[in-house]
Amino acid sequence: MRERKPRVEATNAVARLTHLPELVEKLRGLVKEQIYEADRALIGVGDVHLRREYADFHKAKAEWRCMSGRQKQRARDACFRIIESISRRNSQGPLTVI
Repeated sequence: MRERKPRVEATNAVARLTHLPELVEKLRGLVKEQIYEADRALIGVGDVHLRREYADFHKAKAEWRCMSGRQKQRARDACFRIIESISRRNSQGPLTVI
């Protein structure tokens, strides 16, 4: 007669689910920190700086302080756009252009 192994997969799945809220909170914190650092880069403060080609997006500290939340979001959106990548196939395999 064969001995049955305990169902470890189910136990691991439950353990992963219990850690999910913790992971979500850590990711939220990471995103908030990145937005904070991006804002500091826009006004030229901190360790992260805008590259020269993004200098047009720079804001003075006094200007930033006077801006509404909506204006700040527009400034962020204008500077930090997500560029969609285009995937194509060529004779040597897939090619991704960013």
